[in-house]
Amino acid sequence: MAVVFAVGAALPQTRDAFRDARYHLDWQHALLTAFVLIPLGTVLFEEVAFRGVLWGLLRRAHGTATATRDRVILAFLLLFLTARRIRVSRREC
Repeated sequence: MAVVFAVGAALPQTRDAFRDARYHLDWQHALLTAFVLIPLGTVLFEEVAFRGVLWGLLRRAHGTATATRDRVILAFLLLFLTARRIRVSRREC
């Protein structure tokens, strides 16, 4: 995956897709953000929240079927709202 991103960022035809006016970081901070901060801040949180803790709490309180349904709904809402926020912020750039 890293190779695909590196090639995409290096090619003049696709380079603009990797530019974001909100970030003005040097290479060290950009790598730290891309490979440590974002994965730990989003992926790890989502995995723990939606696959473990949240489902367990809902299951204990409301049963397996309700917990599974509610987890799917919450995950969809999270992804939808995140995608919408990204789309709105790209329009502002």
